Amino acid sequence: MTIKDIYSWNSIIGVHQQSGDHEGILKLFDQMLRDKVFSPDLVTVTTVLPACSHLAVLRHGKEIHEYMITYGGVG
Repeated sequence: MTIKDIYSWNSIIGVHQQSGDHEGILKLFDQMLRDKVFSPDLVTVTTVLPACSHLAVLRHGKEIHEYMITYGGVG
């Protein structure tokens, strides 16, 4: 996409969730954080955390938890 906003990020991540592509979800989330243009919101986090549990990726779950604590929530 040439123009991205938080809604397009969440939509794409949501489609990956619906298709069961948990690794794709984490890759998109990592890309979103690296781009530093948009901060994850509540929708983003509630979509990404279950992907961590499906993949048993405790490290990513802890990183997301740390992000939430560090940045005082979402948005």
